[in-house]
Amino acid sequence: MKTIERIKMLISENAKSERDFAMKIGVNQVTLNNYTANKRKLSLEIIEAILNAFPEISAEWLLRGTGSMMLNKTSDSIKANDFDEAWYKKVIDDQHDTISLLKEKVKFLEKQIEEKRNVNYG
Repeated sequence: MKTIERIKMLISENAKSERDFAMKIGVNQVTLNNYTANKRKLSLEIIEAILNAFPEISAEWLLRGTGSMMLNKTSDSIKANDFDEAWYKKVIDDQHDTISLLKEKVKFLEKQIEEKRNVNYG
């Protein structure tokens, strides 16, 4: 089962309608309809909005389809926190890599500028 199918299941079990669900998670109904109709790819923001509006829902179940829909207050929440921490660490590592590459590019471009100045004024 895909993530969007699990979201549709959440809608049917936790809201009167898609409009009601959209209001609960703080998005426009048209936006939610675009997600459920596969006209728009799910974003991290929509997943976070769902998990914030329904804290009893397991992030592991919603994202990966493993475990039960409802959080077991101890083990599932620990797993969800581990997933969140691992994801954030990966994002931070990726950002560090990007920063390093950009620093190298800046140094290279500064060197090119300096060389052109020396040619023009030298």
